[in-house]
Amino acid sequence: MKNDRLSELKFRVEGHTDANGTATSNEALSKRRADAVVTYLSQQGITTGRLQPEGKGFRGLFDATNPQAETNRRVMIVSLD
Repeated sequence: MKNDRLSELKFRVEGHTDANGTATSNEALSKRRADAVVTYLSQQGITTGRLQPEGKGFRGLFDATNPQAETNRRVMIVSLD
């Protein structure tokens, strides 16, 4: 993100959870997860205006065949440009 070729790009920081728990609690957890990554990236010198945190909860499972799999607990960074 600090590379000159990426310096003008904006990114969505998506927090995800597995399917354990309620939809409401997973939405909140995934948002906190995304916010934590935005905080870390800002501490590394990335302008927060380039980062849009979003909690996805357990929508968009990485491993839909195993909804409780650890791989579903993740953060994805997606370019918006």
